[in-house]
Amino acid sequence: MSIEMVPVDSSHLKAVGYDPRSQKMRVQFKNNVTYEYQGITPELHHAVTNWISSGSAFSNLIKSRFKGKIVG
Repeated sequence: MSIEMVPVDSSHLKAVGYDPRSQKMRVQFKNNVTYEYQGITPELHHAVTNWISSGSAFSNLIKSRFKGKIVG
């Protein structure tokens, strides 16, 4: 499965990608490590990519509620 990564304006995040069919979101950090999170609704993805701070949205809405796994 290929998820297109889109750059975000954040001090911690480099890019975010999302597949609405599988509800998987990938988050690439500035250190180039990428995590995948499952069960992410389109609304949560939208919030992360459209808040003033994508990093804060990610921490508050995703990281604190979903377990991510490192992907290649």
